[in-house]
Amino acid sequence: MEMSRLDALPIELRELIQEHSAALTIQQTWLRYNMLGHASKPGWTKVRQHLGEHVWRLLIPYEMVRREWRQERESWLQTEMYIIEEIIWEAEKFGMWGQKHSM
Repeated sequence: MEMSRLDALPIELRELIQEHSAALTIQQTWLRYNMLGHASKPGWTKVRQHLGEHVWRLLIPYEMVRREWRQERESWLQTEMYIIEEIIWEAEKFGMWGQKHSM
């Protein structure tokens, strides 16, 4: 039976590697949900169409906007464009919609 490279390591080191690997998996899952969770929800395509490509590209970097898209999609369909412009202004000028992340 052939021994893997991990089997040649001391048990403490193997456990540390496995714990680190599990932590990375959890982190990647959370980041994927946090950044893209809104896109898996029913009705997201309607919201995206309502906003238009230019607007959603301006808003998608903001965490609180994405959270709203996950939880309150229907309200975004009823939001007037002047309110959306106000949200963009608040997000860019004052950071009121969370920290801007590069997407």
